[in-house]
Amino acid sequence: MAVSQTLPPTGFGLLGMTWRPKVTPDEQAFAAMKAAIAGGATIWSSSSMYGMDPEPPTAGLWLLRRYFEKYPEDAPKIQLFIRACFDPVSFKPQTTRAGVRASYEECQTILGEFKKINVFGPARIDKEVPVEETVGALKELVEEDKIDAVGLSEVGAKSLHRAAAVCQISFVEVEFSLWSTEMLTNGVAEACKQHGMTILTYAPLGYGFLTGQVTKLEDIPKGDVRHMFGRFQPEVCRSSIALSST
Repeated sequence: MAVSQTLPPTGFGLLGMTWRPKVTPDEQAFAAMKAAIAGGATIWSSSSMYGMDPEPPTAGLWLLRRYFEKYPEDAPKIQLFIRACFDPVSFKPQTTRAGVRASYEECQTILGEFKKINVFGPARIDKEVPVEETVGALKELVEEDKIDAVGLSEVGAKSLHRAAAVCQISFVEVEFSLWSTEMLTNGVAEACKQHGMTILTYAPLGYGFLTGQVTKLEDIPKGDVRHMFGRFQPEVCRSSIALSST
């Protein structure tokens, strides 16, 4: 594993800062980011597609740039995992060798000299592109010292086994919550254990259900990305609210 930092038990996902109808103001976002560091959550996860109109898809990356430009002393403290290789217009992965390299260059150019991408990988695997090609391109980035390690997101067990045959996969990001326990039974957790991959779980609080944020469907603002998820469709949402409030 090419990562030199000791891994903390808690990560910090930045989706909610910018992938929303109204982005979080920098002052508020920066305070939360500072608090994450103070609390030991120093694995940060973001993406090249965390932005909604009128912001660019790369709004999440620009937020990171502004933060590290203002607080350069924090850059060495953070293990930054960027998931990219995804076309926000067609909403399809771009995981060919050329697509991986172009996406990396776009992301690192935005972050500039203020923060190196430590871990990089596709937001999703393209079923039309062999995973070996995708991971091979990521391995090249590690060998060129452009990134420290390879990460994958929401990938199946078979793909993990195939990817592990090409290079070390350091991180695998997957949802794990009361609503999503599939990794325990679909072979993903077992594959990660077998190949020494660290699992980064996201949305452990169910996108607001377990925080008391969502007590009715109307609590979710218009345009919020959660409206895209099946669990936030009217009937399912009402059932989840009833269960989470008991």
